Amino acid sequence: MKNKQWSEASKTYLTLLDSGVEDDDVLTNSVQVFDNAGQYEAMLRVSRLLLDRYPYTAPPLAFRARALQKLNRISEATIANDQALLLDTTFPLAWIN
Repeated sequence: MKNKQWSEASKTYLTLLDSGVEDDDVLTNSVQVFDNAGQYEAMLRVSRLLLDRYPYTAPPLAFRARALQKLNRISEATIANDQALLLDTTFPLAWIN
């Protein structure tokens, strides 16, 4: 997608997020959109929602680590990423972070 399309898609997902969307697929898809649109605070917000539901799974922790890294909160990002890797050593995003 081009930058403008990521921006438009992020606006749609922000509206869904603000409306209280609870669909896991929508939330998970929004992470990619927010990442590509540079909406790291929104990405962090989604990771918190997913962590509340699935506290012992790697994807929300890796999403959190990615958002924190992009927000230059490196110490917190490292901890979240290490936790993700402890839970699932094969989760690709945890290795990319």
